[in-house]
Amino acid sequence: MSIGPGETFEKVVVHFAEGRMANIPGLILTAFTRVKNAGDLAFGTDSNSLSVETITKIGTTKAYQKKKDYRERLGVQSQQSMQRTVDRITALDNENTKLVTDWAGQWCAQRTRTRTGSLAAAAAARLRGGGQSRRQQRLRILGITGKYRRKPRYRQTSAMSAEHAGKHQRGNRGEFAADATSPSKTSTTSSADLESMLKHALGRIDSLERQHEEMKTSVEIERRALREDISRLKEAHKALQALTERETKALRDDLKSLNRENKALEWSFFQLARKVQEGWEYPVADQPDEYWENKGYDEGAIECLRIDFLAEVETAVSELEHGVCDSITVGFVDHDEDLMPHWNALFQSFDLINPHGTGVVLDFQSIKLNEKVMRKICNHGIRRKNIGKVSFSNVGFANMRGAISELGIALESPKLKSFTWCENPIESTEDMNLFTRVLSQNSALDELEFTKNGNENAHALLSGVDFSTYKILNLSSNSLKTYGRTDIPDLIASNPPLVELDLRKNWLNNDDAVLI
Repeated sequence: MSIGPGETFEKVVVHFAEGRMANIPGLILTAFTRVKNAGDLAFGTDSNSLSVETITKIGTTKAYQKKKDYRERLGVQSQQSMQRTVDRITALDNENTKLVTDWAGQWCAQRTRTRTGSLAAAAAARLRGGGQSRRQQRLRILGITGKYRRKPRYRQTSAMSAEHAGKHQRGNRGEFAADATSPSKTSTTSSADLESMLKHALGRIDSLERQHEEMKTSVEIERRALREDISRLKEAHKALQALTERETKALRDDLKSLNRENKALEWSFFQLARKVQEGWEYPVADQPDEYWENKGYDEGAIECLRIDFLAEVETAVSELEHGVCDSITVGFVDHDEDLMPHWNALFQSFDLINPHGTGVVLDFQSIKLNEKVMRKICNHGIRRKNIGKVSFSNVGFANMRGAISELGIALESPKLKSFTWCENPIESTEDMNLFTRVLSQNSALDELEFTKNGNENAHALLSGVDFSTYKILNLSSNSLKTYGRTDIPDLIASNPPLVELDLRKNWLNNDDAVLI
């Protein structure tokens, strides 16, 4: 078989390029090219035919056997699947590349030695065949120049070495011929090596994939932990931010309160100094006991009148005039026209209520009020002056509906923050509806005490008033029954600002407690 100098190596390269080493970038091609070039330079292209033919046969036999064994043992159904496997080998395991490179170098070196031995054996045969002198043939084969011809000892040694080499190469040539005549053995060995390396590479891939999965799992766990930490930090940040905002608002409120108190103190100081310089006396004359006895008061009633009403009114007027009044308490008296001068003195003193600060507390207890007095209290006092809290406890109103109407005018004050309606049951449904409308129309209140007014009044209040802005609600002592209604839970759910809810002394059961 006659093949050109480069054709045999091209076929060998094609054989390896189509096999499992296709992705090893240029290693085997470089090795074969170097061997081919070395052979051509040393021995010439004409002496290449035999070794080229033998290499081609071996390469072809190995390629066929390798593909057959690989497909039978590993069940690879397509060249595309094989290519993907080799891609994984190349990408994940550089160590396999080194092993294949070493194996290719060894294979090329062995082929080079085989070609050299074949040529030496051919030269020895020519020497034995005659046609030229043994000396000239040895010199031609060994490439000895003229200067070495003067050294017989070296020539003899060289001739012996050539003859020994010829014998040695003849033996190698026999082995090579045996290998050439037994391609299945060489192909099986080569395929076994490739299979071993492939199994090693696949095992390495599996190990790397397991490590990769473990790393992915670990990274995912870390990411999840980081996300949870970030979520917790965000929640903590929100809570801290909300707390900071509340504290900031509280500090601002405290600062405003301090400023109001400071202004109130300054106003009180100047008012007190002015009244001290001017001198002041209570404007209403004190009537003797005989006067009240003639009005029908007995001794006990007169004493109660002087202590609980007259003295309280005189003290309140004095404090208001001097600018040092914080609270006014009036009570324990029935309506009497003879007491109107004292009421008028009190109403005139309302003009001297300190306009700064949290305002004055106005408390009416166990007293009877007619429409005229109630109108003065609500319209002239509560609505127009700095009164922050008003309390009506056990008050006998001469006209309940009229009193509630006047109360609606009073509750328009933006400075009124707290309102108490205690032990003043409203019997009429129309009056109670009016009362709920009055409370709903006022937006400044944030504290309500509605106690001892009865179950029906309490239910009407819960269902008719918008408590969404209230901070403190006291609904105790109303004998309240829910009868399965959810007024109280709904009130709590719809009132975020609510801080305190007092439900003591009501007729609530376990179900109500669960709902609440």
